[in-house]
Amino acid sequence: MMLAPPCFTVFTVYCGLNSELGGRLTNCLWPLDPKRTILLSSVHKMFLHFSLGQLMCSLANCNLFCTCLFFNRGTLRGILENRLASHRRLLTVTVLTGNSRLSLIILELPVSTVTVRRRLCEANLFSRIPRKVPLLKKRHVQKRLQFAKEHINWPKEKWRNILWTDESKIVLFGSKGHRQFVRRPPNSEFKPQYTVKTVKHGGASIMIWACFSYYGVGPIYRIPGIMDQFAYVKILEEVMLPYAEEDMPLKWLFQQDNDPKHTSKRAKSWFQTNKINVMEWPAQSPDLNPIENLWGDIKNAVSEAKPRNVNELWNVVKESWSGITAERCHKLVDSMPHRCQAVLKNCGHTTKY
Repeated sequence: MMLAPPCFTVFTVYCGLNSELGGRLTNCLWPLDPKRTILLSSVHKMFLHFSLGQLMCSLANCNLFCTCLFFNRGTLRGILENRLASHRRLLTVTVLTGNSRLSLIILELPVSTVTVRRRLCEANLFSRIPRKVPLLKKRHVQKRLQFAKEHINWPKEKWRNILWTDESKIVLFGSKGHRQFVRRPPNSEFKPQYTVKTVKHGGASIMIWACFSYYGVGPIYRIPGIMDQFAYVKILEEVMLPYAEEDMPLKWLFQQDNDPKHTSKRAKSWFQTNKINVMEWPAQSPDLNPIENLWGDIKNAVSEAKPRNVNELWNVVKESWSGITAERCHKLVDSMPHRCQAVLKNCGHTTKY
């Protein structure tokens, strides 16, 4: 057996070394400079199949010494400890990646939560508020995938012949839909200038129906009372159809979601009578409907205008809707191929749109 030259420190691996620091000894040795490590090929094969504790016990029982070259004994122990620390960091990241809502306290790690949080940040795992998305069941995911596959290769001209429709509830308070931030000194969180005023259920509200296409926004309609299948058919007859016959191309498609009012027998009968082609739409898919982005524009405008009553609210909604440019509509409709691609990329689940 070839031993290390006398000019280097010779360290003999023995059974008494803490086996917990192991993992696989080979993984601990290879990062060293090859010139400073002598490892017989036969022992190397043993390293590949045994843990550190098993290997040391085997070597001791066989009275076999594995001679390795290091600076000193402390170097080996330091390397093994660093490897164990890396392993624990990887284990922590792996556990929290599998369950992103797991509390650091539940893990009961032998380190402080600050250390764990720092390691997670190093692994690009940051604490964030989860996005609210529609609940998708297996059938919803399958339908979304089917829709995306069938429409991914549609030309833009075909998307531009669709009339997009939807209803939305606009509340007097809290329409913006996302958290607000303030900068304040310590212990001043309840001073009036640093608080956000709220009312139960958002206060007064209005329900509106609207439509738009690639060519611009269509009519917007304030729904009086409760929206049911009769009210919906009335909107189709008196608001939607006159606009579509005048402003939509000769061959156009009607888009709506799967609300029970939209799929009722009365609504289906009306579509058949008026020979309107209705686009098949996957349930729970607001991210595929570009009109949802326009609802966001409206709610942002309401939040900034701060109307004081429902009449002012309706006026703000009408002005905001009429102020939507044709260029905005162009971009939203032309984003449909990208939306389908995003659904496929996310395996049918909700996308950023």
